[in-house]
Amino acid sequence: HKELTTLLNTAIVSTAIKEHVAQQIIQNKVTLAKQANILFEQYFPTAPTNQLTAIFFRRLTLKNIQNTAKIEQALTDINIRCFGSDRFQINASSNDHFLRVSLSANKSLDELETGLKKLRKFLQRSNLKSDVKN
Repeated sequence: HKELTTLLNTAIVSTAIKEHVAQQIIQNKVTLAKQANILFEQYFPTAPTNQLTAIFFRRLTLKNIQNTAKIEQALTDINIRCFGSDRFQINASSNDHFLRVSLSANKSLDELETGLKKLRKFLQRSNLKSDVKN
């Protein structure tokens, strides 16, 4: 099955490239990413930005936190999936805590907006982010 899947994937990608469908798919993804970032900035206007034009993840700096795993679980309990900085830390003594928010894992921009609203409300109630605006 693995070889057949690989051959099928190769055929699909080759056809998409030849017929310029791949470029259209990439352009659509970039456009959606830009829209998602605009939406994110409406809810978190002071969040740090990345130099890339269209990014798929954003960071939210946290305060008053020692363990982001607890925050991840609390967010999972309200159907929001974010990853805490503990997953990405190289230096165990670092005090810089953040949430990595995916802007591309949602089915639609409406779903993303619902999640961003819930996330902002959670952070405000928990007093974990000083620069979250109402």
